[in-house]
Amino acid sequence: MAKDVGDLVSWQSIASARLDNLLNDNIHLRSMVETVKENQKSMENKEIVIFLICLIFGFLAFLRLLADMLLSIYASCSVRRTEKPRKFCCMSSSWFFLVLSCSTIMLILSI
Repeated sequence: MAKDVGDLVSWQSIASARLDNLLNDNIHLRSMVETVKENQKSMENKEIVIFLICLIFGFLAFLRLLADMLLSIYASCSVRRTEKPRKFCCMSSSWFFLVLSCSTIMLILSI
């Protein structure tokens, strides 16, 4: 009978130690999950800011390209059309690249 009581006490201490380990692991995992949630929220906020910046710069570049195109159309219809006949709708490649890159980044972030 004393041996059974000793076995029961040792089983109880082993079970208690395992439960304490599980409790400590649970606390550690909960803190890690909270850290991941905070990092995810921060990344989502950064994603929104990047999306808005790309939207603004893409819109400005699009307006610049549109203005350049309208000016070249106006210049081709004006009296000075014989000066540069091949420059009709000639766009700056840097502005076009800016529109393209902003559109690509916005597309990637929106998916």
